[in-house]
Amino acid sequence: MEEWKPVIDWESVYEVSDWGRVRSLLREIEVTRNEKTFIRAVGGKLLSPGRYESGHLYVNLYRNNRPRPARVHHLVLEAFVEPQPKGMLGLHRDDDPANNHVSNLYWGTYSDNQHDKVRNGNHHNANKTHCPHGHEYTPENIYWVEGRRYCLTCRRDQGRQIGRAHV
Repeated sequence: MEEWKPVIDWESVYEVSDWGRVRSLLREIEVTRNEKTFIRAVGGKLLSPGRYESGHLYVNLYRNNRPRPARVHHLVLEAFVEPQPKGMLGLHRDDDPANNHVSNLYWGTYSDNQHDKVRNGNHHNANKTHCPHGHEYTPENIYWVEGRRYCLTCRRDQGRQIGRAHV
């Protein structure tokens, strides 16, 4: 079953589901035309999300005829988890920016996001199998400094070159 909750700060206007879908609610608004004011019914439909270049989905939420783009994963997290903590990012556990199910989302740090990328095999450096000089990254041929891996063969070669320079 899909669960719906109000979008924070838009409670009587929009709802978001635990599956990452957003809908507007049927409501009445005042419209003024030619100095006449009347009531008009609007809303009551699923919103079609747009997609940023990063792949993240967004919807335009309207107030006073002005659109405010909102990232869908932020709407889901704020409605189903908690408001965005200061300094935190909305993250996707599987690195799929279009998968906005609440079970796939969490508030985390930039570092958490990088760890997710490494764990999921999506980090550009984690996918490298050889150093820039062509030596294979194997457990026997790497050493780690502050979370980064380096090639032992290149380090040994550098040591030999430095030793020759002093002779």
